[in-house]
Amino acid sequence: MGVLAAVPQFGPFDLLSDIAFEQYQVGDRALAATTCRQYLVVSLAAGDEPTTRYLMYALGRALTELGFIDEALEVIDALGERCRLDPQPYWRAKVSVVRSFAVRRSDDPSTVVEHVALGSVLTGIPDGAVYNQVSAAVVLAEGLRSLEMFAEAERILLATLRVAREEITRLGVVVDLARTLAEWAMRLLMVGLTAQAQAVCVELLTRSRLLARLDVRGVHRPLTLVVEGFAWVVLGEPLMGLDMIERARPGLRPDRVECLMAMAAAALAHSDLGAVDAAAREADALAAVAKVSERALWIQGGEWLRLELSLTSSVPPASTVLAARMLREAMRELWGERAARVESVRALMRVHELEAENERARGLGRTDALTGVGNRRALTERLARAEGDVVAMFVDLDRFKEVNDRRSHVVGDEALVHVARLLVELAPPAALVARFGGDEFVTVLGPGAELETAEQLADKVSAALREREWARIADDFELTLSYGIAVGPASTILERLSRAVISAKRSGRDQRVTAADRRGGQRDRRTARADRRAGPMDRRVTEALAGSDLATDDGAADGDARAAT
Repeated sequence: MGVLAAVPQFGPFDLLSDIAFEQYQVGDRALAATTCRQYLVVSLAAGDEPTTRYLMYALGRALTELGFIDEALEVIDALGERCRLDPQPYWRAKVSVVRSFAVRRSDDPSTVVEHVALGSVLTGIPDGAVYNQVSAAVVLAEGLRSLEMFAEAERILLATLRVAREEITRLGVVVDLARTLAEWAMRLLMVGLTAQAQAVCVELLTRSRLLARLDVRGVHRPLTLVVEGFAWVVLGEPLMGLDMIERARPGLRPDRVECLMAMAAAALAHSDLGAVDAAAREADALAAVAKVSERALWIQGGEWLRLELSLTSSVPPASTVLAARMLREAMRELWGERAARVESVRALMRVHELEAENERARGLGRTDALTGVGNRRALTERLARAEGDVVAMFVDLDRFKEVNDRRSHVVGDEALVHVARLLVELAPPAALVARFGGDEFVTVLGPGAELETAEQLADKVSAALREREWARIADDFELTLSYGIAVGPASTILERLSRAVISAKRSGRDQRVTAADRRGGQRDRRTARADRRAGPMDRRVTEALAGSDLATDDGAADGDARAAT
């Protein structure tokens, strides 16, 4: 197993995915789906992989909630194929959980549990360092909520809230936390656990105020009013709660959870105030709207409210009393099954954790301990599996011996780690980045890659390196790289790469040399970089040394010998 290049978290057209996802979040699924399709044309044409993924993710979710399940699954499966070889598991985690949303309407419930369990293992414990892990944790919490594993969903959301660094991310987490707590409280009311429901609503009030503080643009103002109003109704303040619900109604969409939440809260409030007819109208509307959106908890909530209201008449019919009793028993039975569902998810998580641990153990022998990229074994195995010609890039750190001698090996190790991360960040999907020697890295591109792709990668790495503060290791020393690029059979590609990178270093360093012919019989293509900063005297020295065996840095002899092996 090799170590593959990670896709950057955000692409140049990331704003497009932000627009589409905000449309999805505020409830306009149809508009979000249309926007995603339009913007995908742009991101695909531009080769913007991160933005393409976010747009596919938003499109899959929008299509699911619009009821186009087959089309949604096609998009989700295509997204899964794009991230199948990612070194980080977070996109795969999101795909697994989002797939559970799509299949829950048709597949066996155990399939949904399987997808959520896998998503949980792939997500891990969020630490805030990687946005995609935070995003995966929020999606995972939604998957747990769909299984009515409310305590587990709250736990993962609180853990995510503690490590989320950006305010917009914290806002998204709190939005999901508020919805989770409200649905949890509603279910507790339906099974007769009123005291527990009130305890949850105390927490909900706290979160609604945090939501109001974070929502500086007021995008989630209706949700904030609804969850706070719902909490006050459950806590015995129906007038205060009903006032907030009515203020929120103009901004509510019927396909959002908060709309259902508002109807339930209004029905409860009117019932407490003795307005039975008004309560019945709200309960009827709740049952009808929830049925259209296929939200089981709120469908049951509407039926529960209607039966509870019918029992308030002076002499309720015996059939109504019986129906209410049967519904209560059915709901308690479902709530009791929750423990088995939780244990099922945990059991599947243990299975997936063991599989992941075995996979990690197999990968340890193929990973460079310092930089975390592949080692020579990973490179050898990748080349052994290659079919046809291979396109690859060899990178050598210029004057690296000076870094170790003048700035210490600690600084040298830090430079190696930074260069490795830069290569992983910029290499295309399905590429393998491996440390070949002390200060040398090889990047093997995926099948079908062209030489131009490797040349563009070298240019991107050089440009990014110049923008990084850590590249200037000392006032009089700036880290640069030499690149050798070649195409050819896997059996000879390392030799071709070695000759190319040696040529780059002998030509003045900080440039790339591409072996222009698979047989090595034509002159190399060079792109000079060194004289960007050189003065006239430096350029004359460089030109005089070009082609001479003396034109190597202090550590080049050792590096070149390794490169030729």
